[in-house]
Amino acid sequence: MNTSISISPTQMRQALARLVAYLHTVLVVVFGLGWLLPWTAVHWLVIGGGIAMQLSWWLLDGDCVLTRLERYLERVDGAPREEEAGDERRFVTRLVSGLLNRPVPDGVGNLIVYVALYTSMSICAVRLALGA
Repeated sequence: MNTSISISPTQMRQALARLVAYLHTVLVVVFGLGWLLPWTAVHWLVIGGGIAMQLSWWLLDGDCVLTRLERYLERVDGAPREEEAGDERRFVTRLVSGLLNRPVPDGVGNLIVYVALYTSMSICAVRLALGA
């Protein structure tokens, strides 16, 4: 009985791209809502991760490292998949567009990210300072 599973390199890359997208979604939720959690380690993660994310945006012209990794993994033979071709919107813009089921401009997506991240970082800093 042969129980081995055969997977092509393209399928592996697509699976890894989905895994990166799931990780990206989890981090967006944690960085946006981490201040609600009672653990100080999460508050430090939100502050440190937010600073690291801002630095990566500055270094990568507004892109996130995970967005670039996801795009790289989605490419087949060096070219984007047909359904992804021409869709260079940022991750949060795609996420919000999917949640609202309507297109959202990158500027609105960027505004949502900055407001949510800086608000979350500020609340985490206050909670850490107050020992709450």
